[in-house]
Amino acid sequence: MLNNTNKLREPKSIIGMFMISLLLLVIITTLTLASGTINAAEEKGSIGTVEDITQDGGDVYVNLSTGEGIKLTFLKENLFRLHLDPEKEYPDYPEPNKSDHVTRIIDKNESEYNEEYGSIDVDIDEDSEFHRISTDAIELRIEKGTSKMSLYDKNQSKVLWEEAAPLKYENNNTVQTLSTNENEYFYGGGQQNGYYSLNFRSPN
Repeated sequence: MLNNTNKLREPKSIIGMFMISLLLLVIITTLTLASGTINAAEEKGSIGTVEDITQDGGDVYVNLSTGEGIKLTFLKENLFRLHLDPEKEYPDYPEPNKSDHVTRIIDKNESEYNEEYGSIDVDIDEDSEFHRISTDAIELRIEKGTSKMSLYDKNQSKVLWEEAAPLKYENNNTVQTLSTNENEYFYGGGQQNGYYSLNFRSPN
């Protein structure tokens, strides 16, 4: 049951880096929290539906009907980065909001992860409701009608997180709205390059 929603807001083109290890989800983003019910149809600037999905090794590219692109980079079977970019350029280090933000929050690049963990097998599938992008450990589901996303833990047979509204991009800001259950919390927040590091833990 949806009790409240958490809005994750961050500047520039990158929407986030998701690091999933067991029940821990880390999102690199700027954070604001809001309560209440989100009506996705009323949200201006929401991303469109998926037009096509292509794959290049551990990288998956999602083209949207509203012109933006999403790049998913799978670094481990339970670790990936999600990068929303209206220009579909996907820079490794997006330009910070302020020139004095020189610290890079991403510790290792894709090639370093590849050297440590090898190439990751990623499968792309779909059914009548969802586009499904998965490894042996996790499955990212994109709802066809709305582009709302959810992440499924295959090992524990449970949803780790799901969106209450589609990703939103407007005026150099992106917003992600996650649904939460009772006793489900977000915490943390060390800011670098305009982004917050946020932890998520499920109630069980």
